[in-house]
Amino acid sequence: MTDQTRTLTDLGVSQLTGLVSSSLRARLNADIDAWINDFEPAEQAAVFTSSGRHLEQQQFFLASARNVSCFLESGALDDQGQLICEKAVAINKIGHALHDFSNAFAELARLPALIDHLRLHSDEPWELMQSMVIMKPPRIGGEVNWHQDGTFLIDEQKRCVGIWIALEDANEDNGCLQFGDTPPQGLCSLFETDHVSGETQMRALANALQAPEHPIFAPCHAGDAVIFDGLTPHASSPNRSSKSRRAITLHFKPAASNWAPTNWLQRDLLPRFLVNQ
Repeated sequence: MTDQTRTLTDLGVSQLTGLVSSSLRARLNADIDAWINDFEPAEQAAVFTSSGRHLEQQQFFLASARNVSCFLESGALDDQGQLICEKAVAINKIGHALHDFSNAFAELARLPALIDHLRLHSDEPWELMQSMVIMKPPRIGGEVNWHQDGTFLIDEQKRCVGIWIALEDANEDNGCLQFGDTPPQGLCSLFETDHVSGETQMRALANALQAPEHPIFAPCHAGDAVIFDGLTPHASSPNRSSKSRRAITLHFKPAASNWAPTNWLQRDLLPRFLVNQ
């Protein structure tokens, strides 16, 4: 099989069409819009990138594991740190415990079709560890570099599953997901956090990921989902189009598998969020 003829299925990537109804999408978007409206950039001007060197405001980033926090696009600020556009289109992402503060996000995480797909991986309780919104605003939506989710979020059994859900149509023009052209062989790096000192490091485990010659794109209609594990290399291009590309990402692990203490994301005193007990 040549690279050009590989499919998402060959890579272990699944797609679910029509996972999220228009009515639930409306409720999710309403909560997102409310968070954006309440966001004060002058007080919380944290910028997110996908390189592993996340923020100057490291404690703000780590605390976002337990609340609802907004992060700006790097292209949203001028040299003086002032917004160059309206905040509604300046936000890169919102994370990372949205399901703990929104009934709509909690309902999304427990959709029967979503749980049925998790059961294809294993018929055991699954636990939601992270929820976030990736905004990809028109014209300034940033690139997400080639990476594996397991670099940043990993459990003892290395069985985390990511579910990427389109709230708006996503295609090659506005930065839909794209995947490598060969099946994953293992984890290439691990982003580790010492929660006592606050220090972080990116530890190489294998050769660094390289951008594939023939990436496989995963266009979606609003309400569709893309599902893949923590070893699967993926990326998305900048959004230079006039159409936004709002999406939600959820990360689950088997409830019985221990969460790595060196993961940056630690839910601490938040209650466990089991989706199929």
